[in-house]
Amino acid sequence: MLIDKEGNKYCSAHCEANSNIVCPVCGKGHIVKRVAKRGKTAGNVFYACDQFPRCKALFVDMPTSEHCEICNSVMLKNKDGQLYCSNSECPNNKQR
Repeated sequence: MLIDKEGNKYCSAHCEANSNIVCPVCGKGHIVKRVAKRGKTAGNVFYACDQFPRCKALFVDMPTSEHCEICNSVMLKNKDGQLYCSNSECPNNKQR
């Protein structure tokens, strides 16, 4: 997410502002869909906080507004549409 001279928020070509999901790391920004520009992952989609570089939250799968009933971490949605807990140590992930 970028801000123009008038203070209006907009996205660059590599950012898609389609989310009202508040960043679970900083609590100030929103999660946006981005596309990697360089390196081995160039062209791959990822999700990140629009407050970068102040917040370095990054997700490979899409975060949702739902929270885990066990550990209260953010739930992620994989490419198949399955929800899972973002906390890799959570017992909720082992139940699936």
